[in-house]
Amino acid sequence: MPAKTAIGFHFTPDCIKMVQLSRRSGRYCVDNATSVPFDGQAFQEPESRRALEARIRQVVEEAGFDPKAAVVSDVPHGNVYYATLTTDLTREEDIRRLVQFELEDDVPIPFEDLAVDLSGHRHREDVTRCLVAAAHKSEVQSLREMLSAAQLTCSAVSTDVNAIEAIARSSQAIAGDDTAIIVHLESGRLIIGLVNEGCLLGARSLACAGAPEDCAEIVITDLERTFRVHPIFLDAEASKVVLSACEEITHSLAKAIEERFDLPVKPLDIESTFQQSTDMASNADYRVALGLALMQLSSSGATPNFIATALSEASLKKDVWRAGRVCAALVLLLVVLLGYQTISRIRALDGRNASLQKEIKAFFAEHVPEIPKIVQPLPQMTEQLDLARKDYQVLSQAVRKRALPLAVMQVVSKRMSVEDDLVISYMLLDHEIVRVFGTGKSYKSVEALAADLRVAPEFKDVELEDVSTNRGDGRVQFRLLISRTL
Repeated sequence: MPAKTAIGFHFTPDCIKMVQLSRRSGRYCVDNATSVPFDGQAFQEPESRRALEARIRQVVEEAGFDPKAAVVSDVPHGNVYYATLTTDLTREEDIRRLVQFELEDDVPIPFEDLAVDLSGHRHREDVTRCLVAAAHKSEVQSLREMLSAAQLTCSAVSTDVNAIEAIARSSQAIAGDDTAIIVHLESGRLIIGLVNEGCLLGARSLACAGAPEDCAEIVITDLERTFRVHPIFLDAEASKVVLSACEEITHSLAKAIEERFDLPVKPLDIESTFQQSTDMASNADYRVALGLALMQLSSSGATPNFIATALSEASLKKDVWRAGRVCAALVLLLVVLLGYQTISRIRALDGRNASLQKEIKAFFAEHVPEIPKIVQPLPQMTEQLDLARKDYQVLSQAVRKRALPLAVMQVVSKRMSVEDDLVISYMLLDHEIVRVFGTGKSYKSVEALAADLRVAPEFKDVELEDVSTNRGDGRVQFRLLISRTL
């Protein structure tokens, strides 16, 4: 069974690093590694691009690379924009909509011109954390076209920090829910990745001028800046620094980091993980290319893949167009059906209208014989109903005026007992208020009547406005104020 093979393309300011990696019996084997001169300034010029395409095709053939291998590349010039996103959203579609607002202030490119992907997003305690990577769509497309012209198949375009993280995980430098800072130093570039609880949540790729042994101060300075922004990586008990650099400076750089930050430093050892047939693969300058190829073979699916994003968007547009045509056909069919139903309904209503006209004329002839001529049955019928409604309201008001005093008096009389010797002299009724005037044999009997009326459901409130004793007969005169609900 043939081995699965992948080629990693890593763009540096002056060359393209190429590493071919295969997997045999569960082991990764570095089959080949080389470099191709590259002028980043002239990359966009047609003649320079054609020359580079021919050079890549020639190197693949002469160096013995597998032309059928899947190619994974990073973006030239390091033009990848990073952002760290924390949200309580859980659905990926919602997170991607939020990304647009997060990138507007940080990326000097319109969002519609960007290819955007997420890395390491996951859910814990209802919080989603992820690293957002974005690159210009034109750069991704130019890269695909260049590799296609070189007769190679570009399966994915990712980022350099994800490539180093892939190697760190494969070599067990990072495992499980580790919290770590990944530091990769190569000629001309410093790459820093932030891994928290097993997820890549931050990244930075910046130029690092000078020889590698002179870059320790730059690394320390940038780490200090990182820890100020993300103190969790310095405070976490299990935090560490995973260091990837050339063998000449690994020891001195690790010592400087340990002394400055009091964190353990784990050098990135790939010797035990990767079999290799060339010493060039152990060179730190080739590790990004090695990691890119590894990402293809490991198929972790947790790294930015701008091509997958572009293909998904194209597929989505095709699906939207197809769905739009289907919806248009359904809408047209619905309009036809609604039109047919509407016409049928109109005809049925016309028939019903004629029938009602006849019934109204028959009603007038039977119940309102004083109207001999019926010109417009419905308006005339409405007029008669309005007149009848007004007559009913007048009669009901008259009945209500007579009935309300009697109803109030009935409620009051039911609450009176013979023993209390209470006499109602007269009542005054307003819209909402009833005043009751009367006499009783004692204050106690009057208070008992007021208390009994307060619990009556027919009344809202009962107040004993006035109580006094008549000097002539000794009876108690009282006046009750009742708010009624009748």
